[in-house]
Amino acid sequence: MHASGSTGSNRAPLLWLILPLIGGITLSGLLSGRLPTGICYAGLGIGAATMIAARRSDHRWWALGIILTGLSFGALHHDHQRQTLPEWAKLPDREVTVVVGVDRIFASAYSHRSFSFGGRVVSAHAPSEEIVGQKVQVQLRRPPPETKAALARGSRLKLIGQLTPLGPDPESEFSAYLADSGYNFRIRQGRWLENTTTPSAYAQARDELRSRAAKILAQDLEDHPELVGAMQAMLLGQRHELTDDAKSLFMRSGTMHLFAISGLHIGVIAAVLHGLLRALRISRLTAFIIGSGLLLGYVDLIGQTPSAVRAWLMITCFHGARVWRAPGNSVAAIAASALLVLLWDPMQLFSAGFQMSYAIVFALLLYGVPLGEHWQRLVQPWRDLPVASLSPRQRWVQSRTEVVLMAGALTWAASLIGILSSVTFFGWFTPLAFYANMLLVPLAGLVISGGFVGILCGLVGVGPWALWFTHAAALVLGIMREALRWGLGSGASHPAEFMSAWWGQTGMFLVLAAIVMVREVLSPQNRWRWWGPPLVTILWLVIGLRFT
Repeated sequence: MHASGSTGSNRAPLLWLILPLIGGITLSGLLSGRLPTGICYAGLGIGAATMIAARRSDHRWWALGIILTGLSFGALHHDHQRQTLPEWAKLPDREVTVVVGVDRIFASAYSHRSFSFGGRVVSAHAPSEEIVGQKVQVQLRRPPPETKAALARGSRLKLIGQLTPLGPDPESEFSAYLADSGYNFRIRQGRWLENTTTPSAYAQARDELRSRAAKILAQDLEDHPELVGAMQAMLLGQRHELTDDAKSLFMRSGTMHLFAISGLHIGVIAAVLHGLLRALRISRLTAFIIGSGLLLGYVDLIGQTPSAVRAWLMITCFHGARVWRAPGNSVAAIAASALLVLLWDPMQLFSAGFQMSYAIVFALLLYGVPLGEHWQRLVQPWRDLPVASLSPRQRWVQSRTEVVLMAGALTWAASLIGILSSVTFFGWFTPLAFYANMLLVPLAGLVISGGFVGILCGLVGVGPWALWFTHAAALVLGIMREALRWGLGSGASHPAEFMSAWWGQTGMFLVLAAIVMVREVLSPQNRWRWWGPPLVTILWLVIGLRFT
């Protein structure tokens, strides 16, 4: 599969693997474990045999073989990761004594009375041995202060509590998120018994480093807790530090994605690290290896959230291809990262973060970049003059115009998906999100880079510089907040929902399909190449949007 464009070939043969894999994972998820395993293994064998036969006879049947193999493997991979126990869903709640390894701490873990985390059951007392290996979400009574080590990621806790089967719950977004993430059970009213394994020295050092980073961001800003909480959410993934007013403000404006550490945050920090390493005259290859390792350490520091891991894979694949001088092909690099993510955890396909991030990234690459180049050709100051004859001022104006046009095109492309996902996942219709994101995304980049450099300065002992960078970041964040408050005061957002639960995701898929179709069929001079995808978004909103 490929798409031609002005920037050259965007061949992405991995799409032949990704799309069938997604189809198999989706089919298995929709059937909820009712897809017979024998059919999947038969499809896998038939598909492999078809590919081998087509290769020997030089026949086009290899495509059918790849599709059948991908569908079958995706379904088997999903079933293996999901590990459903249908008979347990029919049983009443029961008290269990289990040992659970802490993999992820949820925001509610930071309340004074409870501690919530996700993990896997390592061992269980009879007669509950069957749940060993299952992913569970635990609601645990907070242990005494002297047992603080029990609350760290990486430890194993022995506890007793009420085991409840967990399924999709339309009344609870968190329960639906857990079910989509592969959690089959919840342990309520948990009581901590003991630590069977304490966190490693590395895990304890990591948690201490994160605590120090949070203090650096908050230094001399105690009178502005809303700004401190927003910076800690944006840089350390501590979204629980966001005040209720801040959450409402950014959610209503369609900019809540700025606080879910993802491509924007990891990309900005990667650029900062790369710039610092290159300033030390380190070679590109060495800078890439060191930078990727440091960036992975940062992802681990903030809790290895799925969105951060996805972003790290995206950026590593993209920059790795450039370092090893592979042909410039951002679509293939992003496709490689998507394949790695799904092979690592197929349950991420059902998460809002995966759907939003990859849908927006592909919209940017396949629609936003060509649109920006098209605008640059149409609106280019002094384009009839030779470049050598331009004055420094004219060259500056020309380069700034190109940057503004490209930024506008990228923001417009992201908004085609973002306005649908905002209604789907957050329940807000934000028609002015395009303008809000065009203003706030660059400002958010300044906040992230300033706050990150401030943390680095604070960690190496350069206190005055740390204060300068963190306060500058807080000032920019304050400007963002006031701009949003002014914009929302004019009625820029409205609570809304789609006519059905699947309407938004279907719309996102159709917009991407329209982008690919017009890119393959129409030339850049055809106006429908640029107006087709926006019309799909508008039509989908007109038909399915309902204000609440």
